[in-house]
Amino acid sequence: MLLIRPGFISQSISDELIAAFRLIDKNWVSGDSHVRKWPYRTAISAVLLKEAGIPGLDERLSQVRQQAADAVCEFYGISEATYIDYTLMTEMKVGDSVPMHADNQEYSDKGDWLPNHTHYHHCTANLYLNTCGVDYEGGQLRFSSIQESVVPQNGLLVGFLSGREYQHEVTPIKIGCRYNISLWVTLDPARAERWDYSDIRPQNRLGS
Repeated sequence: MLLIRPGFISQSISDELIAAFRLIDKNWVSGDSHVRKWPYRTAISAVLLKEAGIPGLDERLSQVRQQAADAVCEFYGISEATYIDYTLMTEMKVGDSVPMHADNQEYSDKGDWLPNHTHYHHCTANLYLNTCGVDYEGGQLRFSSIQESVVPQNGLLVGFLSGREYQHEVTPIKIGCRYNISLWVTLDPARAERWDYSDIRPQNRLGS
């Protein structure tokens, strides 16, 4: 069963996050892993959005991030201590898609499911910042094992466990750009995300 919660964040917060993303994307010059670019996709570590200079966004983003993680953990009855291990904002452009996969396992050539490079992910939350059918076409979230499909809407929260029981894909973007924030929750305190930017070299920050 999926966690599906419409209206989890407001239109104004979505707009602020997209504006912050575009500003970081436009101005950031760096060879590190905080910003990753492909022909059809740009992905930015969400901690950088706090650098965009939008008043109060730091606090609002931090609050939304924690509320999303808490909602998924509560929905799945996770009683152990949990930690957000990574928060990522993504822009998917025309032609982009995500193949069917699980977030913490991979299917081997021998037909076995094995831990992957993010084996520590325990559950996943996606926050959608714009609307399929209005801002873009395509980009639906599909789950093969439970035969469910989600049409992203602005403000929608979707949560699920990160294992193979929730294999999922994103269908190709046909028109426009799709924006979402993904975050992953872990049970391993050593994997907790550093939710600050002290490790980003000052000479690489905006305005430096």
